[in-house]
Amino acid sequence: PRPTDSQMLCGLLLGVITSGASTASAAPWKQDRFAISFWVDPIVPPDRFDAEYQTIADANFTVLLGGFGATTRDTVTLQIAAATKAGLAVVPSICGGDCANLSGAWGFQIWDEPSVPVFPKVAPLVAQAKSVGNMAFVNLLPNYATPGETGAPDYGTYVKEFVKQVQPNMLSMDHYPDFDFANPRGNKTMGGYLQNLLVLREASLSVTPAIPFWNFFNAMPYNIGSVFDVSEGELRWQVFTSLAAGAKGVLYFCYWTPPGSDFVRGQAIMTPAPGSVPDNANQVPGPKYPLAKAINSKLRVYGDWLLTRTSSAVVLAAGDASNTTTIDTPNCPIRMINGSAAGDSWSFLLGLYDENRTVLLVNHDPNHPAIASVALAEGVSLQEVDPIHGTTGPARDDAPFMHGFQLTLGPGDARLFFSGPP
Repeated sequence: PRPTDSQMLCGLLLGVITSGASTASAAPWKQDRFAISFWVDPIVPPDRFDAEYQTIADANFTVLLGGFGATTRDTVTLQIAAATKAGLAVVPSICGGDCANLSGAWGFQIWDEPSVPVFPKVAPLVAQAKSVGNMAFVNLLPNYATPGETGAPDYGTYVKEFVKQVQPNMLSMDHYPDFDFANPRGNKTMGGYLQNLLVLREASLSVTPAIPFWNFFNAMPYNIGSVFDVSEGELRWQVFTSLAAGAKGVLYFCYWTPPGSDFVRGQAIMTPAPGSVPDNANQVPGPKYPLAKAINSKLRVYGDWLLTRTSSAVVLAAGDASNTTTIDTPNCPIRMINGSAAGDSWSFLLGLYDENRTVLLVNHDPNHPAIASVALAEGVSLQEVDPIHGTTGPARDDAPFMHGFQLTLGPGDARLFFSGPP
C-alpha cells in the first residue's frame, strides 16, 4: 500500500481528533476475531455496499479495510453500517480527519509506510485514537525497503523505533515475496518474508500486554515489481507462514482490481466483468475468489483458535531424504520430523503456541505436497483442531503402514495440533 492524501493532513487530523476526544480515556481496543482483510475495498456507489460487502463476507473475510470505496464522512458512515450488517469489522478511511469521531468502526487508517523522521507526526495521532478506544492502523514498510526509505540503519531498528516512539496498539507491514522472479530485490524472497514476520513478532511481544500484528501479502501481479501471478499453494504458504509466526491478521493485496497501468494483468480476487469499462467499476468474483474463500475458511478457524494464545517459538526444519530433524524445544509434542516421503527435499515450519504445546505445522514448500514423518514425545496424545468445525479430537496417522506417525499436507498448507486437552 502507498500513502493517501489523508495521511498528509496530519495537522488537521490531530485537531479534529483532539477536539472530539473525551477527557477520560476509553477502554483499550481489543481484537475480538482473527483479521482476514485486504487492500482495495469495492470502488462502488453506496447503494451497492450491501451486496458487495455480503460477497466479501461470503468469502470468509472478517474485516473490511476501507480507503477506496468510501472517502467522505457521509459515505464512510454508510460503509460502517453496511459492513456491520454483513458481520464485518471495519477499519475505514479517516477522510483527512472528517471521519475521526464516527462510531461503529474498530478504528481508522492513520498512516501508510511512514519513515522514522515521520514518527513524531504519527505518535500523537495514534495516542489520540487509543484514548477513545480505537485501533490505530499504521502500516509499516517491508524489510526490503532501503535505509533511505525507512530512515533507519537496519530494519530491526526501524520497527523498534516505531514501537518506542509511537507506542502503537497494533502492528502491520506489507511484504510481497517473489516466488519465481530470478532477481528478487534484497529480502523480497520467501526467506525474507519469514524474517520480516519474525521482526514484527519480536516487537509485538516486547511490550506488556503484547500487541497484535498483521501483514499484507501478495495475491496478484503488479507493475514490474511482481511480474508473476500467485498460485493457490503460494497463497496458502503466505497466510500460514504468517499464522505460524504469530500473526493475528492477514490482508490480501488486492481484493478489488485497482485501476491504473500497474494492474493491467489483473488477477485480484475480484475482476472486471466482461465488457465493463476500463475504470473497473463493475467487477465480479474472479478465479481467485473460490481459492480465497476456501483458504479463509480454514484460516478463520485456526486464527480464532489461536487468537488469545501467545506465540512461544517458531522452528524451521528442512532437509533431504536422508535427514531427520530433532525438535528440542521444551514441551513440543513433536520431537523429530522428516519428509522422507515427500521427495528429494522437504521443509516444514512449526509455529508453536501455549508454551510450545500447540503446533501449527506448515508445509513450507508452496509447490509440492508433503508427508511429514514425525516422532512424538513420550506419553503424548496428539490432538488435532478440525479445520472445518473447530472441534478437537485425536490426530490420525495418514499412512499407518509406514514407520512412525505420518501427517499429510498440501502445498503451502497447514494443520493445527496440540498435546493433551485444549
